[in-house]
Amino acid sequence: MSHQLLSEIKNKALLLLSRREHSVYELQQKLKRAFEPKQKDEDVDSEPSDQESVITTIAMVIEEMQGAGYLSDERYAEMVLRARSARGYGALRVRQELQQQKVDGEVIALCLEASEIDWFELARASREKKFGAASKSMDQKLRAKQQRFLYSRGFSPDQINYALEPQTQDE
Repeated sequence: MSHQLLSEIKNKALLLLSRREHSVYELQQKLKRAFEPKQKDEDVDSEPSDQESVITTIAMVIEEMQGAGYLSDERYAEMVLRARSARGYGALRVRQELQQQKVDGEVIALCLEASEIDWFELARASREKKFGAASKSMDQKLRAKQQRFLYSRGFSPDQINYALEPQTQDE
């Protein structure tokens, strides 16, 4: 492992982390893409040790970033939760997105439990923003369309039913 490679990978990681939070997996993938050894088509097996060196160095840099507190799956999960809920997405969608970024299931569960988001009201607000206030005379076709919309946004069936109920005047 060269000192220059270590320095380049560390600088790239810091640059990426200075822009926004990343999950460990996401940062690892970005660094691998950035530092893959360039291979020619006819020379596919050239220098496998270079690639191993890059992967080892990336692992060291990620460990160092975590130790210094620059990289945290917990902070990343909180950031995704805030951003997605602000855009009207439900807990199921947030969970799925975090799982795609290989965030630990316990971290996801703790993040969702710690949030003070009222998912039922968020589902209602998302539906009202798109379709307007619910009415008692909603036909089945319109109701199904709104249900599909809310399912795609990551809300549970209970939250969707709540969102589709017309609000009473005393609320």
